[in-house]
Amino acid sequence: MTLKKKTLSVIAIAMTIALIAVACGETTEDIVATNAAQNRADNDAATRQAIIDAGGDPDNPQGPQVGDNSEAARRQQAAKETATALALVTPTPTPTPAAVEIPDGPALTDADDPVIEIGAQGSFTPDVIKVASGTTVRWENPRRSASSTKALEGEAEQWDSGSMSKGTFDTGPATFEHTFTIPGCHKYASFFSGDSGEGAVCVE
Repeated sequence: MTLKKKTLSVIAIAMTIALIAVACGETTEDIVATNAAQNRADNDAATRQAIIDAGGDPDNPQGPQVGDNSEAARRQQAAKETATALALVTPTPTPTPAAVEIPDGPALTDADDPVIEIGAQGSFTPDVIKVASGTTVRWENPRRSASSTKALEGEAEQWDSGSMSKGTFDTGPATFEHTFTIPGCHKYASFFSGDSGEGAVCVE
């Protein structure tokens, strides 16, 4: 065999080995990827079955499951009992109504279009307003921060605006209206976190 033929044979053998190595490498990567996917599927199936065995819904998990007689379960039970005990001995504070100074001048009517604007931290302007019985008062919140107007517990006249805030594409303020018919000063506040404003509507 001539040197040229030997060289060509060696090159052909080398190329064949290289092709086999590349093919094996791709096959190994495919096998590893397939095994990883199968392992994940097996783990998911095992987890679903464990949740079902524990009486849970695998499509709506409620957080980590703990054994009935485990240390984690005992700690959870102790925490629940402590929270219940604290709730029983620590009543939720309610705002204490302050004395209201009734504004001078005549009582406003619907013709006056009485409006109370809600500002920062749920402040009210004016904070006290005097109206005639049957008058509708309108609260306006021109801000994107939510506030509310809600009668204090125990007031003779009750109302609750719920969340009030100006929407992204709203051209005017968020509004809420209530018609007052019961004489007396009815105190209210915004009950949103961070709000500290209080007010009163005095009805004659």
